[in-house]
Amino acid sequence: MNSTISVIIPVYNGAKFLRPALESVFAQSLLPTEVLVVDDGSTDGSPEIARSFSGVTWIGQENRGPAAARNLGVTRSQGPFIAFIDQDDFWLPEKLELQLEFLLKHKQQLYCLCLQRHVLEIGSLRPEWLPERAFSEDLEALTPSALFARREAFEVVGLFDEKLSTASDADWFFRAEDKGFSRALVNTRLIEKRVHNECQSFDPLCREELLASVRRSIGRKRSLSNAKGGSSNVDV
Repeated sequence: MNSTISVIIPVYNGAKFLRPALESVFAQSLLPTEVLVVDDGSTDGSPEIARSFSGVTWIGQENRGPAAARNLGVTRSQGPFIAFIDQDDFWLPEKLELQLEFLLKHKQQLYCLCLQRHVLEIGSLRPEWLPERAFSEDLEALTPSALFARREAFEVVGLFDEKLSTASDADWFFRAEDKGFSRALVNTRLIEKRVHNECQSFDPLCREELLASVRRSIGRKRSLSNAKGGSSNVDV
């Protein structure tokens, strides 16, 4: 396998976790061709940490949110395959190799995901919405750190919605499915997802944006059904 892979890492004040995330990228059994760290206006030592890795391209922007950072990474990247990792997550060594192998075998798939296990940061509380089994079982990861996509995915589905500050990733997955692109899963744990008190998932706005994304998805399905002469009985 010799396909070009671009890895994009959006960062905002991530100095506490960024180094382990980058180390997990450079410990891959199949190394990416480029690693782009898009700094979203950090005021801590994140830029210095990113620049300390010789294989990293650092890109700075004013603080505009993770969606804008991911989008800038997509537009600046060169590879036909794109992967993301959040600043506080950790990849297992075969992540890129196994997901690339999957997409090369399944040419009709625009993207694939994988399994993950959550890791509770010392001193942090388990959020009520996250079941205890998430820390002991491997579960499907519907997160940017799990996403491995062909570049065409962003041409067909579009980029991340920069109006959403916390749920742009979920919105992207909804839009992909609404366009008829089903999720594909590499049934192997390839991510350790860190849970800590600063996670965006703790932000009440996250649930509001997620609900709004669900409603928009239902609206798109209704419009498509009506256009085909059908009907929808889904209530919001």
